[in-house]
Amino acid sequence: PDGQAWILPCGEKFRVGNLAHYDLLLGPHLSCRETYDRRLEYAPDIIPIYDWLYRPAPDGQISSKSPAACSFKGGERQVDCLRAGIDFEIFPTPMRMSDQLARRRKNYRVTLDNYTDGHWGLFGMESLAQGIPCVTYIHPLNEECFAILKAPAPPFVRCAFGGVDLAEKFREVLSMSEIEWRFLSVIGREWIERHYDPERLVWRWDSLYDRLQ
Repeated sequence: PDGQAWILPCGEKFRVGNLAHYDLLLGPHLSCRETYDRRLEYAPDIIPIYDWLYRPAPDGQISSKSPAACSFKGGERQVDCLRAGIDFEIFPTPMRMSDQLARRRKNYRVTLDNYTDGHWGLFGMESLAQGIPCVTYIHPLNEECFAILKAPAPPFVRCAFGGVDLAEKFREVLSMSEIEWRFLSVIGREWIERHYDPERLVWRWDSLYDRLQ
């Protein structure tokens, strides 16, 4: 949290006891590297961005009656958002993937990935693919992932560690004009198509597996 070092809270819980037996350790979050004796290599999640569930909803199909924001995380800040007049829904866990993707793409104006882990996850990338602006906190260690992908940082709306400014960030997006919101929606989807296309990401996996031969 100090911006200089990051060790996964309760990291021992997730630690593989016999790391020496493995020639390659892969993961999507470099902020977990300390837990794995700095042997963790970045391997991006691959999502089917051209499947209809991962595409933006057609114009005119985004509901104005449902909650404005959603996430699987952020319950600690939900009351703050409600007090600020922002309807913030926390999805139950587990939840069928197809159901929540279909629900998200038409019913929400902004999403939260997370503000405590220091990385974005599938929720964030899926949101950008669906053209939904997404708020997240990214620890500096995970900025290295973008350099590995040879891509600029995705157009996330950045919040502070701990989400202390979450309501403010939500309001920032929700107060946008339709033109401003649509611009943020479009650049999110364009970033995904340009830099997170599954065929483009395969080279990273291939290069890592080639090291085993």
